[in-house]
Amino acid sequence: MAALAHGYVAEAGLTERIATIGGNAITTDWPGGQDVVLMSYLLSAVAAEKFTTLFAKAHAALAPGGLLLLHDFMLDDDERGPDLAAHWFLLNLAISSHGVSFRPASLTPLLTAAGFTEVTVREHIHDITKLLVARKP
Repeated sequence: MAALAHGYVAEAGLTERIATIGGNAITTDWPGGQDVVLMSYLLSAVAAEKFTTLFAKAHAALAPGGLLLLHDFMLDDDERGPDLAAHWFLLNLAISSHGVSFRPASLTPLLTAAGFTEVTVREHIHDITKLLVARKP
């Protein structure tokens, strides 16, 4: 993924502003002083007990005022939908030993505990994904 992302960054002429680093998000060291950390579909690929580690690493990597963008399959807070996200989580639970479903209300306390503030949520891909935005004070 890092090589693919680097190709898009180079094509856009942004290599002076955007760096990509390959590795395991849990075990690889993250560079500090970042303005933005994007986690897209990362939570749905790791065990729930790793969420706090990921959020702590993101917080440590961000400069003050930096943003964490958390994009993933996500249920509504009432867990009644959206249907496509619920179906994805059901499939994930069936094929993965660490599969878990989540929603903004279950992630926000973890983000707050990691030191993030101003957590907002937006629908991103209609009926399947959401985008949580959190700020490092």
